[in-house]
Amino acid sequence: MGWNDHQDVELTDGLRRLLDEGQLEADGSQAVLALYIINHGFAALSEEQQQQFHDDLLPLLDLRSRSDELDAMINDPGNEDPGSLIDTDDGLRTRR
Repeated sequence: MGWNDHQDVELTDGLRRLLDEGQLEADGSQAVLALYIINHGFAALSEEQQQQFHDDLLPLLDLRSRSDELDAMINDPGNEDPGSLIDTDDGLRTRR
């Protein structure tokens, strides 16, 4: 397991704890997002979902002091839409 895998496990354990302790409204947007992250991982989050995690769930996990590390993990370049790049003879360029 790499560093990010350990971080992922730590955060998903925290999200499970929030759900188990009833700190998130059963069918509320925070609970839905927490379950989505648990089931699909952080890399599957859209930009909007990343922002919601940062604004709504991260403070509940009491990890605000590590938010820069978490932002780097959540905003991993591997999470970009491959359709936003065009393959050209001289390399990749952004689509206009």
